Amino acid sequence: MKTASPHRTTPPLLLGASLLFWGIQVGLLPLACVMAILLELSHPVRFRWAFSKKDFNRISDLCALLFVGIFAWLLMVHRSVFIIFTTMMWLPAVLFPLVFCQTYNTEPQIDIRSISLFLRKQKEGPQSGTPFAVNLNFPYFALCILSASFAFNKNSGFYIGFMALSAGALLAVRPARFSPISWAILFILACYGGYAGHVGLNRLQLYLEARGLEWFYDMEREDADPYRNITALGYIGHLKRSDRIFFRVRPRTGVQVPLLLREAVYDQYSSSNWYAIHSDFERIAPEAPEMVWPLGKASAPAAGIEVAAHLRSGQGMLKLPGGTFQVSGLPLLNLSRSRLGAIRVKEGPGLIRYTARFGHEVLSPPPSENDLLVPKAERAAIDQIVSELKLETGPPEKRLETLANFFEQNFTYSLDLNSGNTLTPLAHFLLKYRSGHCEYFATATVLLLRAAGIPARYVTGFSAHEFSLSGSWIVVRERHAHAWAMACVNGVWQDVDNTVSTWRETEDEAAPSWQLLSDLWSWLAFRFSQWQWRQDAGDFSGYVPWLLIPLLAIVVRKLWRTKRIKPVRRAESSPAPVRRYGSDSEFYQVVEKLNRMGHVRNPGEPLSDWISGIGRSAEGRRLTASLRPILMLHYRYRFDPEGVTPRERRVLQEKVRAWLIRSEKRDEAGDAPQS
Repeated sequence: MKTASPHRTTPPLLLGASLLFWGIQVGLLPLACVMAILLELSHPVRFRWAFSKKDFNRISDLCALLFVGIFAWLLMVHRSVFIIFTTMMWLPAVLFPLVFCQTYNTEPQIDIRSISLFLRKQKEGPQSGTPFAVNLNFPYFALCILSASFAFNKNSGFYIGFMALSAGALLAVRPARFSPISWAILFILACYGGYAGHVGLNRLQLYLEARGLEWFYDMEREDADPYRNITALGYIGHLKRSDRIFFRVRPRTGVQVPLLLREAVYDQYSSSNWYAIHSDFERIAPEAPEMVWPLGKASAPAAGIEVAAHLRSGQGMLKLPGGTFQVSGLPLLNLSRSRLGAIRVKEGPGLIRYTARFGHEVLSPPPSENDLLVPKAERAAIDQIVSELKLETGPPEKRLETLANFFEQNFTYSLDLNSGNTLTPLAHFLLKYRSGHCEYFATATVLLLRAAGIPARYVTGFSAHEFSLSGSWIVVRERHAHAWAMACVNGVWQDVDNTVSTWRETEDEAAPSWQLLSDLWSWLAFRFSQWQWRQDAGDFSGYVPWLLIPLLAIVVRKLWRTKRIKPVRRAESSPAPVRRYGSDSEFYQVVEKLNRMGHVRNPGEPLSDWISGIGRSAEGRRLTASLRPILMLHYRYRFDPEGVTPRERRVLQEKVRAWLIRSEKRDEAGDAPQS
């Protein structure tokens, strides 16, 4: 009988406290509570399992599969460097099955060869067990603290918890020759020095990152121009767009749908492409501690939306209404704005959710001479339309209305691209073909307004208009990408979207039949991302601990069925039954004797069926009449988790010996043994 080792490698509650600390930091407290309770129950609970080396092989393989599965899933959902941080935060949960089995094992240590793929193939020698024995408690304790450090929480609570846990761990191994007072003084000095060094290194890192990013960006900008919008003007063929859901929008009060969400603004046009020249990005400082990012002067009445979008490699452009004056809820380190009002994110998580408050007036810098330029290549066609519509005279509002009616009544929306042989793509669109997509309408609107003396700019972004099946979110697909103009009328900028009103219906008609299935998959990935980046941790964290219960139930049931569970009896309890696997059962001598007598047992044939088959004949019945009770004892000795008592073990030996003696006498007398 094996008993639990009285030696504890870690003091009680230390592993449980480290797991709770990890759960608080990474937002998985319910899961951490379940894990901590399971480990700390090992102190009052006396029973243990006898795990073999092969068992630990399988458990370590399970942990490896969990790690690979989590990393692969995160890689599919978030193509960002932040998946490394998220994977590190999950390591205590991934390795928990291994620590759990070590805790409830009859031995307090694990042969490291059983959990290492490289050492498993080494041959075991007579003294090979000791050098490879390792206890995982303290490494797991350190892993919990390390994983907690990858959380995005920036507060002093981490360091306080770290010091408290370190004190508990170090007290357990404090040398007796040091007094508690001396030890406490040295520990406090070490904590103070560590905290000072931590703060200093953190500030140095932030300084070097800020300066390094600026230097790198300046050098990169000399070699490449990141401020160009390449349009599809002049292309021939059919413009295909993906139905993939790009991001989601939840409208708040005062929001009218469809809603235009701006992503970038351009002010110079050349050779069918738009550019934003001299539009460096400047960093925006948030209003601490609420993490509110002011973008302009507040206006009333104000409306609001909530946007949930993925960031590729932790960076991207914010999707905002033109009149956005405030953004909140962004857990970001770097938010910057271009000269024309585009907002860029850097160093963000894989999924961001932010709230934008906006008014009716579009916020953008005052107009410049660039906002009135018309390229010479387009001047002839533009002047012809301006003259026909008489856009140079009249109130600005009236001229905007005239231009909108001109496009709505004389043009159609089409993704089939065409181009003239002698005219520019834009001139062919205005004078001949009069059918195209949003980039044609937006470019023509900007240049016509400029020729009419109204400053205008080219805007790209998305149109949010398709509600999800739940009705609470607006799904914005990649094919909802849109382009429009913004015009300065009486000193105030406003959006001007002259794409014919049927464009949304035309885009929706091209949706494939399997769109519902792809939307369902996108929704599942979105909900997982919400939980993974703790945007809605309260909605999901309560269910996480339940995922561990089926896994533990399967492991325990499997071990019980394979007869490896060994309950430990207290010393004052009654004598425990002998617990053996039964491979040395004397009944196998009976099996060998029957085989020699010609009653050969087929491979894998149950003993009870085999003996029943022998007893079908008259001679066989006399031969096996006394074997039934012996077989029952053998089964209990071989398979029953409780085993047999020493007295029953002696009964089995005596009955087998008696049967063999009778069998020998039968062979000598030519008759079967009697029971």
